[in-house]
Amino acid sequence: MRFFVEYNNAWWFALITGVTVPMISYDPATDSGAIVLDIHYEQDTLRAMQHVHFGDGVINRIRTYASNTFFTLPRPLVELDRYGNSIWLETGYDLAASLAAAETFLDTPAGRQFAGSAPTKPAVGRIRANLTELRARLGS
Repeated sequence: MRFFVEYNNAWWFALITGVTVPMISYDPATDSGAIVLDIHYEQDTLRAMQHVHFGDGVINRIRTYASNTFFTLPRPLVELDRYGNSIWLETGYDLAASLAAAETFLDTPAGRQFAGSAPTKPAVGRIRANLTELRARLGS
């Protein structure tokens, strides 16, 4: 869980303009639940659902369901989020590796393009500051 909190604080929350939760449920018989999220990227909204299975007081499994075409939209914030998603998936949810990969990406031509263009320029600034704070907390 720490990975999701730290990485989302560093990357995801710097991109989105808000989240609305229209539905949440929990079934004690199966110790599982679901949450529906409307994730706002300025004028675009992604509706996603997560199914969570608990066990022994911890999360055993999370499955996320969302439109596979949403991230193909030609919208800068959505495109930048697509890079963030690929970073944490490709690093296997390893926080230190994800941090390094995110910093490396921001120094690539694509990362520099996001840093120099509206509306992603402020988000990249926030992401860089968040990654610096995360690196300090990790002591690396």
